[in-house]
Amino acid sequence: MPSREVKTALRRVRWLEQQHDVAALASELEDPFFIGGGEMSRAAAARALGRMGDSTAGSQLVAVLDDPSDSLRHAAVRALIDIGYRDSAERLVPRLDDSYRPVRLAAARGLGLFRYSEAREALRRALESDDPWLRLNAAEALAAIGESDLRPVVADALVRERWRFLGGRRRRWRRLLSGLQD
Repeated sequence: MPSREVKTALRRVRWLEQQHDVAALASELEDPFFIGGGEMSRAAAARALGRMGDSTAGSQLVAVLDDPSDSLRHAAVRALIDIGYRDSAERLVPRLDDSYRPVRLAAARGLGLFRYSEAREALRRALESDDPWLRLNAAEALAAIGESDLRPVVADALVRERWRFLGGRRRRWRRLLSGLQD
């Protein structure tokens, strides 16, 4: 159960989000002792910035990508994707090797959404990962980049993982595979 200080900090984050105070939320990201809430409230501030969709906080979100807090790094990557901050794509590439799995998965997804072609080699390396979800996200990112020389690599990875993860991605799989065929 969160402490009283953490609850107060989370209420403040919600209030700042309702006020649409991007500057206050962004500045709180840099404060490791954010009104007593610590990493939990800083991650909540990053998520709130993502929901608000205002790209003016992009540079502050990029600045916390190297933070020691797993939850803050993950929230920052997701927020950067949510606000569509394409300038962060270069900084997402090293996150493919992050120690925290959700950060790796979100980074691969973001690189695909941003269509960051300079990440091709890093995404190819991610196809060799032991994590099947990272392989899947990397294959989808490479497909989104749409480089013609990657078609055989991506198609092979998608087919290799296809039966393992049909779930809600069935339509997306069909679209990706049909888009990769000559």
